[in-house]
Amino acid sequence: MYLSSPSVRGLPALPAVLLVALVGLLQTLQARGARHLEDFEQGLSNSLSGLGQGLGPALSPVRSFIATDALADGERERRIHAHGITAKETTIGTADKPQLHLRQVTDGRHFVQLIYSGAEELRDCEYVEHEPSVRAFLQAFHDDMEAVRHGSASEARNVTVRVLGDDEALPDDVAAWLDYPRLRADCERNHQEMRRLVDGHERGEEAAKHELERRKRSLQDAFMAPGTKWCGRHHRADAYSSLGAFSRTDRCCRRHDQCKMAIPAFHTKFGLFNYRPFTLSYCGCDKRRKRDLLDAMRVPGTKWCGKGFSATSYKQLGAFSRVDRCCRHHDMGCRHYIGALEEKYGLFNWRVNTVMHCSCDRR
Repeated sequence: MYLSSPSVRGLPALPAVLLVALVGLLQTLQARGARHLEDFEQGLSNSLSGLGQGLGPALSPVRSFIATDALADGERERRIHAHGITAKETTIGTADKPQLHLRQVTDGRHFVQLIYSGAEELRDCEYVEHEPSVRAFLQAFHDDMEAVRHGSASEARNVTVRVLGDDEALPDDVAAWLDYPRLRADCERNHQEMRRLVDGHERGEEAAKHELERRKRSLQDAFMAPGTKWCGRHHRADAYSSLGAFSRTDRCCRRHDQCKMAIPAFHTKFGLFNYRPFTLSYCGCDKRRKRDLLDAMRVPGTKWCGKGFSATSYKQLGAFSRVDRCCRHHDMGCRHYIGALEEKYGLFNWRVNTVMHCSCDRR
């Protein structure tokens, strides 16, 4: 018996028995998929609700999971909760050639933060017994995972979540650094080594001096955003007027670094510990000054020509639109330039307009 119901052109109609079997199989797969998704969401929901309850014992019954977040700039973040330990790993560099690993781990009462080179050499660490710091880290962890659960595309990016079974072991590459007692012991040994190097430096030992400089330089470079001198854990500018290639971003970071109400990366201030690899600044430090002086140094009838620019979007142009397009091209498209009244490449531009490399004018 064959069905006279619709068939695909060029293919014979399917026997009724086979068609019924296929429909039944499809329904079974859909039901299993729905149950799997429901179990997954429930497990993640239970994990997140447990994280929000508090510290210590409240974390124990929470289901284990690993969330991997592939960021657009090549960085990778992994958030892990297993066996009462909550951790986050941020890897800078590519998967094949990692430059740095920042690992933040808490058992609900204590917090340890460690920085490793791409070759897994411990560079720096900090052990904190500060309950507000632990709570702040757990709250940030919980908020990030809530964004994943609710499908916030702007925050979740490219995230995969794996909920582990009750008897399922952690992957080897995670289990290797999720041993909290060992991490604390490693941190204490690192501090002892640093004290030895500092003592050697004070005694004038060249080897100790070179090793300290090497460690300091590698950490600063790893935490510095490319094309900047002020965006990172510290700054490497030799003068206040010195900026990197991405000068606009650098100005913002410089303003934050000069803010009196700020907590540097991995420092405690105002009773709060900043566990992030960048400076936290008071909201008031982001308020811009009135631009009266800059307006006087800008070409009338333009939004882009002069010291800085007043356009609020890339498409916005002044009355002299043709001239403004040229200035906009210079400001936004030229990689090698010196801003008005700024120092760069060993030269100071005393003019009120940007000085460009010759190649920037080639159309």
